[in-house]
Amino acid sequence: MKKNIAWICLSIFTAFCICSCGANKGGVDESSSGEVDPPDSTETYTVTSPGSWSMTANGTGNDTLVFSHTTDDLSWSEYQYNSGDAGIPFIIWSRVLLKFPIIEGDSWSESGGSNGYTIDSATVVEDTDAQVAVKAGTFTSCVVTKETFSVDPAYNGGAFITEYKRYYAPGVGLVKVIDTWYPGQVTTGELVDYDVHDPAPDDYFPLATGDWWKFEWTTE
Repeated sequence: MKKNIAWICLSIFTAFCICSCGANKGGVDESSSGEVDPPDSTETYTVTSPGSWSMTANGTGNDTLVFSHTTDDLSWSEYQYNSGDAGIPFIIWSRVLLKFPIIEGDSWSESGGSNGYTIDSATVVEDTDAQVAVKAGTFTSCVVTKETFSVDPAYNGGAFITEYKRYYAPGVGLVKVIDTWYPGQVTTGELVDYDVHDPAPDDYFPLATGDWWKFEWTTE
């Protein structure tokens, strides 16, 4: 379950790619084996409290990812890994997913450290009126962002994500994520079912308590 928080946010969701500062874990992915380590085939993300996702992979687990949603941006700021009755909070590299107002062509850069390596990221808003077809349906007026990473190829044994492409539908949230790995595999997550309560028509990341999204993941 622990590895899956890296995919969404969220990821992805999500998130969900996390760089952990305090636990010497994380980075562009959390495996140190040098092999691609995709998420479980099915994941559900539920808003259990304002601004927090509970992560359930293949019906088990309850890891938590905390978001900050202000008038300026949407970012994530904390991850808690739950094992039995124990909850372990991680202070993570706060990453911006969206900047407001959302403007096509807008871009921003960030930098963080993981396991002795410096990881630089650059995000650009590629589209603000895309149509996206997934198992949950066809969504219009979607925002598409692309986040690319720059890191020493030796990082994580040579298996890490170099690009996230995220698709956000208004009034729904994240509907699709495409992760491109070094050295070449592609992992795709798509929305298969969801329940969002009274979202604003222009809200690209609803966070009302009780909202949930179910994703399926495949790697080629």
